[in-house]
Amino acid sequence: MKPKIAGFQLVSHTIRSLSFEIRGELKEVSLKPDLDLTPKYEIRRKDERLSGELCLDISYNLKSGKKIIIAFKAIITGLFVSTRNMQEEEFERFIKYSGTPMLIQMARGLLISISAEAGLTPPIIIPMINSTTCFEEK
Repeated sequence: MKPKIAGFQLVSHTIRSLSFEIRGELKEVSLKPDLDLTPKYEIRRKDERLSGELCLDISYNLKSGKKIIIAFKAIITGLFVSTRNMQEEEFERFIKYSGTPMLIQMARGLLISISAEAGLTPPIIIPMINSTTCFEEK
């Protein structure tokens, strides 16, 4: 079976900022994860095609009590386009509910790589999350 190409594509991404810090001793310390995720997007139409920029601001800390032992922060931007004529509401759903998990996975891979290079065994992995909750009304 030949797969069908989606009408929504990621054409590029940029890591706009990145920081990773180990701020304390890791031996025999119980660490609690603290994740904050803020996606923002903008959609534009040019002729028959839509394009959108999704910016994901992600902060993932591991804490001992109130003290942050490991801090990771990144801002990743993805550029998405429609490959066919598409309604703006459909494109917006793709950006929010397909684009956000794509950028989260990029952040996850980045943190795994950086923490492994820093000598942490096992490397740090951002947990799986339900990214649709990022768009619910507060």
